Amino acid sequence: MQLFGEKLNDYATKVDLCIDHHPSNELYAKKTYLVQQAAAACEIMYEIITLLNVVITKQIADCLYTGIATDSGCFKYSNTTANTHIVAAHLFQCGADYEEINSFLFDTKSKSRIRVEQYVLNTMEFFYDDKVALIAITKKTVEETNADESELDGVSALPRSIEGVEIGITIREKTADSHKVSIRTTKDVDASEICKNFGGGGHKRAAGCLINEDYETTKKLLIEVVEKYI
Repeated sequence: MQLFGEKLNDYATKVDLCIDHHPSNELYAKKTYLVQQAAAACEIMYEIITLLNVVITKQIADCLYTGIATDSGCFKYSNTTANTHIVAAHLFQCGADYEEINSFLFDTKSKSRIRVEQYVLNTMEFFYDDKVALIAITKKTVEETNADESELDGVSALPRSIEGVEIGITIREKTADSHKVSIRTTKDVDASEICKNFGGGGHKRAAGCLINEDYETTKKLLIEVVEKYI
């Protein structure tokens, strides 16, 4: 749903099958297979592939492991279950190159990604006794650092990584009057509930939404809403 963004209404009726694990799924597809307790959509895909008696090749194992590792934060997010580890273990046996994948996903950053982090850390603001941290990614920042979409996703984790912060907010400029928001939280705060206030959703610890306002208004609306979740 979040991947469609503003185009959801244009494409939702054209989706025959949706395989998902997000509790906020709006059941827009003609048929939906939703397993909320799964850490990743690829964990569900593994079960389906197994039921179909498909031989899991190294290439398939690499793809499934990548999806599981990213959605579980390399198995450190609260959505990780015993089954998540069991599936990953079988993918190891099927040849998944987990060492290389983990190194690329979690231990390697491009120069442009580092530059983005330098820029956004200078925008950081704190609210409510430093329990809320907020950063901004402007179009100018993206242009000056030459960062691509894949390099921006992980930046959303920065505010929440600070000791004492319960809610991390990242506001990314799409246009002057439209901003993409990413929320990351601790176990005591439901990020998806915050984003539902703005028509978004996601997981309990990571969620997102789109607010069609200028930056200052977007920030003001978010800070007002998150107060009741602290």
